Amino acid sequence: MGRVAYLHHYLPTLYFAVLMLAHVLDHFIFSSKLLTTKVKNIFFGVFAFLLLFSFWWFKGVAFGIDGPVAEHKGLQWRSSWNIYND
Repeated sequence: MGRVAYLHHYLPTLYFAVLMLAHVLDHFIFSSKLLTTKVKNIFFGVFAFLLLFSFWWFKGVAFGIDGPVAEHKGLQWRSSWNIYND
């Protein structure tokens, strides 16, 4: 029997990962003397777009999948993900 992993097992790791991502971006991109303000703004825009797009893409998983399973076929990026009842 495998061990059950609940959400509270993953939250400290997620919290740390979000804080570290913000720190790494600030240290290597936004505090860099080598990059111009324009390059920093472009990087921020691209990063913000990717963040919003990934949330929009997985919004069904975040809010609960509703409707036919065929509408959500693009969400299975890994063969181990089991979000379908096929």
